[in-house]
Amino acid sequence: MKNIIGQRYGKLVVLSASHQNKEKRWLWLCKCDCGNIKTYPNNTLDYGKRMSCGCEANRKPGLKHGMRYTKEYRTWHGIKDRCLRKNSKDFSRYGGKGIDISREWEKSFENFFKDIGFAPSPKHQIERINTLRGYSKDNCLWATAKQNSCNRTSSKIWIIKNEKFESAEDAAKFFNVSDVTIHRWCKGGNGTLKKPDCNCYRRYSL
Repeated sequence: MKNIIGQRYGKLVVLSASHQNKEKRWLWLCKCDCGNIKTYPNNTLDYGKRMSCGCEANRKPGLKHGMRYTKEYRTWHGIKDRCLRKNSKDFSRYGGKGIDISREWEKSFENFFKDIGFAPSPKHQIERINTLRGYSKDNCLWATAKQNSCNRTSSKIWIIKNEKFESAEDAAKFFNVSDVTIHRWCKGGNGTLKKPDCNCYRRYSL
């Protein structure tokens, strides 16, 4: 028996051997890119008779990218949901406050994916560079949850000697001082005067 585990045939990837049918042909357990798992005989795979589970026949009109079950598609759908659908639980914090999605991205997932690409890892999320603006090619990028948290409304921007930092910890490392020193430079306290070239600003709310 020819071992074809791991091989791809169109949208099908062979997972394992399943069993033999009445004609003594081996059936292989295959996973389609859409998520369906089915068994197919090796001859239909080898000769290109079977290249998917048939999901194209059930595909909604206009859905041609084959990425419906991916992180990237779910992200795009989530953006549209919170920016455009008034019944969304997150609409009040996004669409309700004027945070929109660009016409190009709203029009199609393909446009969104062309501009933003694959997420570098499962931990990456979409971040808006300027939280006062909406979702568009020039205002979004993939970022980790930690990086994204630095851009939330509760975060602060630290400006010290014309240098900008996302946190007191980053500033402390840059100047080789403690976090407490950074807070004293920017806010004063404990008898320490605030330095004129140091400040801390709360980010603008959405």
